[in-house]
Amino acid sequence: MTRETTARVVATVFGAASVLSMIPAACTDGPAGETQRATPSPDPEGVHGVVSTGQEPPGRAAEPRPQAGQPHPTPAVAPDQRSPPRSPTRGQDDVTATEPPPVRPSPPATTTAEPAPVVRNQPLVVAPDPEPPAEWLARSPRARRKKLPVRLDIRDADTGQPIPAKVIFLGVGRTPHPDLGWRTGRRYPWGTGAHERAYTTIGEVRVELPPGRYEIWVSRGIEWTRAVTRDLEVAGEPLMCTARLRRAVALPGWWSADLHVHSRPSGDSPVRLDARVRQMAADGVDVIVATDHNTITDLTPVIAQLHLDDHIAAIPGAEVTTYSAGHMGAFPLEHRPNARRNGAIPITPYPGVLIGRIRRLAPRAVIIINHPWSPRRGYFHRGRLDASRGTFGRPGYTFDYDGVELLNGFHAHTPRVLEHHLRQWFALLSAGHVATATGNSDSHKLSWNQGGYPRNYLRFDAAAHADIRGDQLASAVRAGHLFFTTGPLVELTAPQAPGAVMGDHVGAMANGTLAVRLRITAAPWIDVDRARLWRNGQVVRVWPVAESSAAERLDVYATLTVEPGDFVVATVAGDDPLWPTVGDPSRKCRLKRPDCVRFDVSPVAVTNPLFIR
Repeated sequence: MTRETTARVVATVFGAASVLSMIPAACTDGPAGETQRATPSPDPEGVHGVVSTGQEPPGRAAEPRPQAGQPHPTPAVAPDQRSPPRSPTRGQDDVTATEPPPVRPSPPATTTAEPAPVVRNQPLVVAPDPEPPAEWLARSPRARRKKLPVRLDIRDADTGQPIPAKVIFLGVGRTPHPDLGWRTGRRYPWGTGAHERAYTTIGEVRVELPPGRYEIWVSRGIEWTRAVTRDLEVAGEPLMCTARLRRAVALPGWWSADLHVHSRPSGDSPVRLDARVRQMAADGVDVIVATDHNTITDLTPVIAQLHLDDHIAAIPGAEVTTYSAGHMGAFPLEHRPNARRNGAIPITPYPGVLIGRIRRLAPRAVIIINHPWSPRRGYFHRGRLDASRGTFGRPGYTFDYDGVELLNGFHAHTPRVLEHHLRQWFALLSAGHVATATGNSDSHKLSWNQGGYPRNYLRFDAAAHADIRGDQLASAVRAGHLFFTTGPLVELTAPQAPGAVMGDHVGAMANGTLAVRLRITAAPWIDVDRARLWRNGQVVRVWPVAESSAAERLDVYATLTVEPGDFVVATVAGDDPLWPTVGDPSRKCRLKRPDCVRFDVSPVAVTNPLFIR
């Protein structure tokens, strides 16, 4: 599918006003002159994604997780209470004017000041390296000219401490992209290299590049700012690049997690365990759930060995894989090194029997149907699901699971797939089959669909990464306290029910209406163009989002006419791909082939429902 075709599909799904606006020009985000030499990095307002109110977003001291003001109770909901009867859907006219409900706080005073300029990226400061590597100095003058050292120093702009980060080197013009390692990940003293990417866990990267012109992109995941230098000439002398990143957005009490990730124990993944952990930590993922095929992997010892306990946590799980009943992610599972395949669930070709076996052998675990609509190996595809009726066409299939994977990383570049899955999920919800929607990378390599894109944000209380337990993640999935995203952060709440979040059941007001609040935040380099509010699978409101580099992109209220059994969902989308921080140039692009097609990922986010009781 061409990029232009993909853009038209996004416009169909998320209501874009212009298809042409979705076709990104190469390297147009951010002002000119982002490369600076031997000068301190400026920090004008807006560069680091300062919140529109002028207050800094909450951050982490030595990467501590910001805490919620009050613990959020997780109501004990019986299975039959999570599947209330659904009323027929209604149309657009059920949304009233956007007048705020009585519980809405007073809006801040408006000003007539000019809007701040849109600054997507920070500049990467470049200067001659005062400490070239001794081994490079020991080479002959001719050998020195073949490859030149480039060193990067990456720190938190607020604390001055080194932080994990991802660095991408791209050749400009006829300069080829450098190759820092193969798909397994090459070990370096500072971290891991794979293709044109470097994943550091100590805030430093040292590479040697052939003379030429390069772009260098430095990032820390979707909650942080991004630094870039364009058209950097590598010639004559070693270079020192300085990046100072800052946390741009944060959701207190919410933790990011990739619930479907593979590494070498899977058999079909070449990625070493330490390379996978470094990649996830560099991309700012809080929790990694190891779901290798029919084996249980525990990454906690690897995290301890790499001294990353303050940055990432791991939960043992597995992808229970069959050829006749689909693939099911289950976690937390007990890792037993002396048992066959570390204590994995024995498989059977009968789906209902298999799910019952997981429930019996791992009663604490949640079951998520991975890529359920995938041809030939998807649970829904093989079971011949009729979503509108809420029935399977083949015997032995059951709805006794906790979640479904709406967006899989292999399809993150194909918006039409998410459109289909979203409408199928809405049909199942209307039929009374409630399951939490998730989005996961399903990453098997260090290229193409990268770990952490998409990722889930789950609501639970933990003081630090070391305190995160598998039971907390499982409870959040069961309760639906979760949204998934490739970039924007979303809050969908009901002001008349303080403390309620997506996944909860809320009551309508006496006049049969529900007031909802939708708040969207994003790092400066992430594009957000529109948000949609759905009730019972029908769009009832669309909000365009103005281009901005401020953290807060949208904060709106709406009042809906609802009935018991209704559900409300929010979706968010942006037009500009997250390239090159997210995505892959493909082999043809690495070779500078004119027919290359990039793996482009656009910003999207989908919430779980607010249910009306």
